[in-house]
Amino acid sequence: MKHNNIFTSDHWHKNDLSSNKLIIVCDDEQPSQAKFTLDISKKFGFTTAEMAGEPIIQYNDIADIGKADINQCQTKLTKQFKASCIDLLHFRNVKVNGNLYKLIQNISTIIAKKNAPYIDLEQLNNIDDYLKTMSSSTRKSRRRTQKKLNANYDVNFQILTNEDIDATIVDDIIKMKNNQLALQGMTSRLFMNPVKLQSLKNIITTPNDTFKCIISTLKCDGVLAAAEIGFLHQSVYYSFLGAMNEQYKSYSPGSCQLLKTIEWAIDNGVEKFDLLAPEDHYKTSWSNNHVDEVVDLILPLTLKGNIWGNLFLKTLRPMLKNAYFLVKNTLKKS
Repeated sequence: MKHNNIFTSDHWHKNDLSSNKLIIVCDDEQPSQAKFTLDISKKFGFTTAEMAGEPIIQYNDIADIGKADINQCQTKLTKQFKASCIDLLHFRNVKVNGNLYKLIQNISTIIAKKNAPYIDLEQLNNIDDYLKTMSSSTRKSRRRTQKKLNANYDVNFQILTNEDIDATIVDDIIKMKNNQLALQGMTSRLFMNPVKLQSLKNIITTPNDTFKCIISTLKCDGVLAAAEIGFLHQSVYYSFLGAMNEQYKSYSPGSCQLLKTIEWAIDNGVEKFDLLAPEDHYKTSWSNNHVDEVVDLILPLTLKGNIWGNLFLKTLRPMLKNAYFLVKNTLKKS
């Protein structure tokens, strides 16, 4: 089976602890291909479905649909969705070059467009080659940051892979990220959901044959100062979750850890370092403007689904979100 990206692996869905999962297949003879593992939820009388594993999975997609007729697939899938009494399908961060987009682009509606920055490492031989792709001021800043950290602490960088990873280090990183979000006054769909966090820990600590879990840690005088949970699939590294100990904020340990992780990726033949959506400023500064286009899609199946999708998800929700951040930033400035 061809996996367009790491998040089409069943490993994400098998370890999802959500109770209302539904599996729908397009082709009974090839059930592992155009397969949707969905998480069903009911809100305000609307029945909606999203990919099981949300918000852990970062690209909504399905495995290769092969030579299946798209129109026939759409007809069979839509019939099954309606039979399951689903009003609306909501898919986030769908790559426009992915299998899911190919399958439903002409029957769905785009409600958001964004970019997923990445670093192209294919032609780079070492970390110096990567630094040369930056402006001279950025290059000097990155090196100054490293020197400042090394001058003040005994710095240790380490890469942990599948067999080296245990639940303790995962718990430490999640706790550090939680503290960081709290101090910054930020929220996260993942970190507000203890069940999903447990699912993430299961995904990381349970061996699988599709991809490798990678944890990079940076310690200052033996204390965890920055870390990242990442995943390696074929020649693509997914920079999944970064965390920093705010105690060391003035020394930018997160920046140093990321640079060392990129160096490890180059040394280990990684061709693409995916920073994932959305296109935050700090990601752009590392990616040198390489991006993949991703979209959020809705597929209404009933009149109620049309109302919820087009009135709330497409129109009201973005307005409320923008208003929330406007008020929040205003309060922060004052």
